[in-house]
Amino acid sequence: MATREDIEKKIDDWAKWAGNRKAHQQALTIIKAWAEHDDEAGELITADGKSLGECWNAVEDYAREAGSSSPGDEDVVEWVLEYFGVKDAKGKAEGGVIYWYYMAMAEKYRPYGVDVIKVTTGGKEKKAKKADDGANLDLFQGLTF
Repeated sequence: MATREDIEKKIDDWAKWAGNRKAHQQALTIIKAWAEHDDEAGELITADGKSLGECWNAVEDYAREAGSSSPGDEDVVEWVLEYFGVKDAKGKAEGGVIYWYYMAMAEKYRPYGVDVIKVTTGGKEKKAKKADDGANLDLFQGLTF
């Protein structure tokens, strides 16, 4: 079983190798976010023969197969998970990894000196207005940041 230290060492080694290559940094951010929130990730990330460079090569191959020269983040997350052997990569991506990736990116680009923004309803309990199709018409009304 991979320990937290094993996982962190592998990710740190990949980070040194990646330098500031943007594509590799994207894959690395996905991997780090996944590893922080999913126990299954450790074993798959530290498996023999897995590397950040090969991961990105696989992502590029998946993109070519899909006919996409500029895939969306959701696709890239799914393809990174597929490279590591996740059985239901799309389900795992939609089940949390995409969210964790976006949260990691939000944290990465948070301005210096700015606290984490917490969204609240200002203590007001109110029933949201609904359209005929059930859509929430006032999703952000009353929110404070």
